[in-house]
Amino acid sequence: MSEANTSGFCVNCGAPMVPAAKFCASCGTERAVAPSAPFGASAEDALPPPLPSAPRPEVVPDEVPLPPAPPRVSLASHDAAPSSNRNRAIVIGVVVGVAIVAAGGLAYAKSSSSDHTTRVAVAPVTSPAATSPPVTRLPSTAGTPTTSASDVQSVVTQLDAKLSESAGEVGQLKTIIAQFDPTTAGNAAQPCGLTGVAAAAQTQPIIDNRKTMVADLDSLSGTASGNARQLVTLLHSAIDLSLQSDYAYQAWMTDNASTDGSDPCVRVRDSNWQSSQDIAPRAGAAKKAFLAAYLPVAARLGMRADWKYTDF
Repeated sequence: MSEANTSGFCVNCGAPMVPAAKFCASCGTERAVAPSAPFGASAEDALPPPLPSAPRPEVVPDEVPLPPAPPRVSLASHDAAPSSNRNRAIVIGVVVGVAIVAAGGLAYAKSSSSDHTTRVAVAPVTSPAATSPPVTRLPSTAGTPTTSASDVQSVVTQLDAKLSESAGEVGQLKTIIAQFDPTTAGNAAQPCGLTGVAAAAQTQPIIDNRKTMVADLDSLSGTASGNARQLVTLLHSAIDLSLQSDYAYQAWMTDNASTDGSDPCVRVRDSNWQSSQDIAPRAGAAKKAFLAAYLPVAARLGMRADWKYTDF
């Protein structure tokens, strides 16, 4: 019967053994369970004899003993596995990439098709019977329509002539008033140069000319259009107010016939006089409005453009 191995080391290679192991993990030698000691024998008699100590290798001074080399493992199997895994990963990656690209292209195609379909669906479809008739645009009344350059040129030429005519009448009326009432010209010590009747008679042609001018402007307003008509209307308003003032002056002269013999000349400034003074600012404002619209046009056409509201 073979001697049992009950120590903690392998009897073959001397490697430490796990207490519960039956075989040496290093060399595979069987480890038998120790037989029980015979009756009357001591525990020491049952123990196996001590193992002979393994000879110690001679250590060369200044040299560190190297640990035993690990068992050689074939690299072929290890290299083949990672290489195979890498190839498999590359193939899988390529397949996944192709699938993603294909899916993206399909999604884009569907999206483009959907968008196109939506645009076609929402596009308004009208039949000839349902088409709205063309809108007729009426002339706007919010502003003054413009006229051709030739029309404006013709109207401005006529208005310039009316301004020159009215300016001459203004000068005549100032002279008549100064002779009738010298105090209006700062000559308080002068005798009355004109009687009331004479002054009223000299004022009548001025009134008649103003009336003719208003009638002419009425006629011109009926043929002019746009900006030209606006100019005619503005001058018409100004001349009409001047005509009303001329009537008030004439009535004031007639009512003062009884003061003709006063020396120095003293005229009564009655309600007719006051009426002429009330109309004057309104006439002046109307003339300013006309000039504001007229002078720029006259300047562009090379006509007189330095008129003042007191000139006419």
